[in-house]
Amino acid sequence: MLIRRKRFSHRMWLLHISDLHIDNLAQGDINPDEIRKLACAEACNIVPNNEPLVFIFCGDSIYKGNSKNYASVRVYLRDMTSAFPNKVEFCLCPGNHDICKNETRHFEGFNRLSWDLTKDEMALFTLDKTVVVRTILDADFILVNSAYHRDHSYGLVNIDHLRKALEQSQSSTKIMVIHHGLIPFDPSDKSTIANACDVLRLAVNYNILAILHGHCHRQILITVGKNPCSLIGIGSFLFPSGSNLNNQFNLLCCKRNKITEAISLRLIADKWKDGRSKAFDVSKMDVI
Repeated sequence: MLIRRKRFSHRMWLLHISDLHIDNLAQGDINPDEIRKLACAEACNIVPNNEPLVFIFCGDSIYKGNSKNYASVRVYLRDMTSAFPNKVEFCLCPGNHDICKNETRHFEGFNRLSWDLTKDEMALFTLDKTVVVRTILDADFILVNSAYHRDHSYGLVNIDHLRKALEQSQSSTKIMVIHHGLIPFDPSDKSTIANACDVLRLAVNYNILAILHGHCHRQILITVGKNPCSLIGIGSFLFPSGSNLNNQFNLLCCKRNKITEAISLRLIADKWKDGRSKAFDVSKMDVI
């Protein structure tokens, strides 16, 4: 007999970040600790301290597979969560920069990071389990390893693993967390998920509320399907910004299988370099 979970009925906040690229030589003029403090101060002003908060991290925690930097990532993310009085949970997936050549096991370094932050064996990735599910407050987070094929140039999803995870999910609220984008942002972008059509078809058929991703280093918001399903891409949190490439994070509020609030927070480099405390531009996103 199938026992169905109750419908997700209370508010939950998602802090959506991606692409830390932690490396002592890669940050340029970015000061990771200052950006973290400014970002957390902005987020604490928005998220009520009596409501649950889930950190959604969409991969590329390190830079060019340097596994020695996972320890720094662990400390950095822990320092971020310590700024919040809320109960905080983590949902993580790896990106192409998390592919490490010196590993003896599949995504060994990233799995160790995930274990340290979640203490959940079900959140670890293997070759036989490239899609995992974390249930938090009756919502199912579908965590997808789109770098499992270990090719840095494009993303790929094991469709059989994704279908199995969706079939097993019993929650009415499903949110997919993945690194690579599904739709190119310009004609030169060849790094999206190669079998994105199959992924989108499953997302629509299984009523996925949102697909949160990174990799593109820019904000992307696209809605597909009748229900609908929101594809939300995000800028890098720390990677040195460039033309139309902003350091960014998002805050999403979910209730009753809907995104009731969606807020983009973009770092304005000129303000930050001038020492102004209000360095983030805060704007609402039009999520249906």
